[in-house]
Amino acid sequence: MSLAAWDPKYATGNLAIDGQHKKLFQMVNELHDSLLAGAGREKMGPTLKGLATYTVEHFRTEEGFMTQKGYPGYPEHKRKHEELLVQVTQLITDFDAGKLTLPLTLARFLADWIRHHIDEEDQKLAKWIKSN
Repeated sequence: MSLAAWDPKYATGNLAIDGQHKKLFQMVNELHDSLLAGAGREKMGPTLKGLATYTVEHFRTEEGFMTQKGYPGYPEHKRKHEELLVQVTQLITDFDAGKLTLPLTLARFLADWIRHHIDEEDQKLAKWIKSN
């Protein structure tokens, strides 16, 4: 069952970034499906860490693209990336310490963040690139 579905409205026009966004949607859905299936900690830990690692890679790609193109919104966009990484790092730390059991609200949080971030922040970048 998909929690976060890719929609063509999320397309930025950059094939690499769009491909990574699609992969992030897929990974959030895999996390959600694992939660629904009652997967244990042994499955959830690597799934969550894999999602976090891929998110870092994606942010590097996106930020490299923004700096290469001289995007004026880069500092604010990067700040939003950093905020998410702090939150996800804390969630992983809490999970590893047994303080967090990864409720479905985590998957929903990630899905909502991805949709909101792509729909708003990444679309600002896409519009700026197209007009410059």
